[in-house]
Amino acid sequence: MLYNRFIKPVSKDSDQAEREIVLNYLLAGIFILAVIALVDTVLAPVISREPAHLDRIVNNSVTVLFIGGLYALARYKQQHKPVAITLTLLIAMFACSMVYSWGLLVPTGILLCSVAIIMAGILISARSALYVAGAITLVIIGLQYAKVQGWIHPDVSWMRNSSTAGDVIGFSSIFFVIAFVSWLFNRQMELSLLRAQRSERALKRQKDLLEIKVEKRARQLEAAQLEKMQELGRQLHISVES
Repeated sequence: MLYNRFIKPVSKDSDQAEREIVLNYLLAGIFILAVIALVDTVLAPVISREPAHLDRIVNNSVTVLFIGGLYALARYKQQHKPVAITLTLLIAMFACSMVYSWGLLVPTGILLCSVAIIMAGILISARSALYVAGAITLVIIGLQYAKVQGWIHPDVSWMRNSSTAGDVIGFSSIFFVIAFVSWLFNRQMELSLLRAQRSERALKRQKDLLEIKVEKRARQLEAAQLEKMQELGRQLHISVES
């Protein structure tokens, strides 16, 4: 029931339906995570007796509303491609901003760039992955050139710090997103291939049955023609004798 209500595609085109399923899963998952983050921020003062962070509450609330709006546009207004483009561009911009702030070697920024490229190829079109990869490459080249010229000064102090559990969780989350998006799309492709194979087998069965019917009908016509010719021959024989 949840799948039919929140995930099931409405597009009749099989290729678009596959992209729609992946997009719906992504938006629904991001929305749930955003809601959990908002609840955790709101309840943090009660649970851990920490001071309330109004700025975090506002940011998380805006995130929940924004992702919910994107989901509503994709699900109920059928604006799948604009939503996919918006989501991909946001991830790419966030990744580039991390590179701008902490340098080219920041792993999270590079991983998020990879996520943006993969999402572009799956959610928008195969060619879009090339466009996004090219745009990100140009931005990274520009940031590196600006750093060399001394126009920007990324904070690379993080390179002296040891890894933490938060780093592990962050990297694992990105790996999971990449794997989940790839799995969803490949799963839909496999299902489409399976449906095509079933349709091909059904079509072959119908073709075989049609050939059998045609052959049977041809034999019936031949038998009827032969019988008619034999009857005509008997009538001619009777006429000659008479």
